Amino acid sequence: MAPRTRKSKKIAGIGLIALDLLVPEGQEHPRPSAGGTCGNVLAILATLGWNATPIGRLQRDESSDLIAKDLQAWGVKLPLLNISPTAAAPVIVERLRLDSAGIPFHSFSFACPFCGERLPSYQPVTISSLQEHMPAILTSDVLFVDRASPGAVEVANRFHDAGKIVVFEPSTSKIDHLFYKMLAVSNIVKYSHERFPELEETYWPAVRMLELQTLGRGGLRFRYKQKDSPSSWYHLHAPKRDTVVDTCGAGDWATAGLVELTCQNGLSGLQALTKAKVLEALAFAQKLGSWNCGFAGARGAMYAMSKPELLREIRALAPSQTLTMPTMDMPRAHLDGTRACRICNENEASVRRRG
Repeated sequence: MAPRTRKSKKIAGIGLIALDLLVPEGQEHPRPSAGGTCGNVLAILATLGWNATPIGRLQRDESSDLIAKDLQAWGVKLPLLNISPTAAAPVIVERLRLDSAGIPFHSFSFACPFCGERLPSYQPVTISSLQEHMPAILTSDVLFVDRASPGAVEVANRFHDAGKIVVFEPSTSKIDHLFYKMLAVSNIVKYSHERFPELEETYWPAVRMLELQTLGRGGLRFRYKQKDSPSSWYHLHAPKRDTVVDTCGAGDWATAGLVELTCQNGLSGLQALTKAKVLEALAFAQKLGSWNCGFAGARGAMYAMSKPELLREIRALAPSQTLTMPTMDMPRAHLDGTRACRICNENEASVRRRG
């Protein structure tokens, strides 16, 4: 039987695209990789065969070059990564440790682990700079947004007007007029109940097809559109794992799995989803997130094996005949380490010049 063709396999993303520096306990040198919620979701989807394009304003510096090198290795398209006016790439330090009971936990820092210098933070793409790029952006069928900025709202409105899918996964706790504007045009909304406990009480816009609340170890709750109103809430328990290495990135894998199984046939396919199909998609999403918890780093599984092995592992998690992924080359060597800090790099350059 010939593999199913995909009608909509193009996704654009606007939000946090960062350089992640993973510092496992007992190790001195960070492991760099492309990250941020938007960066991770697009990298995973590109690996699953999507044409994935991040929208960013990263200036061409050492951190941005590392981000670009990593994303390109997984097939992400980068024509819109350096929209002017550019800004320094965000850098996030993830420290992975064990507590007194030997249970792993992670924490995030926005300061250089060597000198304490404050690392660059997220700067949203401006509305004015997006206008000339809008025709290229609108060639995608799905938009992923993780932060409600003026530029993100503008792009989301354009996707909505064009009858395309908007997926909104707010990653900060800020609720303002931009946040509500995003909710009004988003077809899929996924959020942490801990971060947004009151969000379930907001209105249900006509465009919304699916709403998910993540509950941490408690699994998730979801409701979907039935006729013209939301269904009741349904609860899914979290998959159990005997061994957890790092929970960072589990939500990004779950989001990518959800998009893979609900958005590949465009808005009409999303509107036609049944409860059974939603349950199938969420089961796959949860399994993907749980599976990555066995590896260090937000996308640790992608660096622990070859790409063909990775895709075989993912196929084994998926319902039968739902994934038809391409054969891919072996992964590139892990990125060369960098301190990704302007002060540290300048000091090292000064030492080299004096030496």
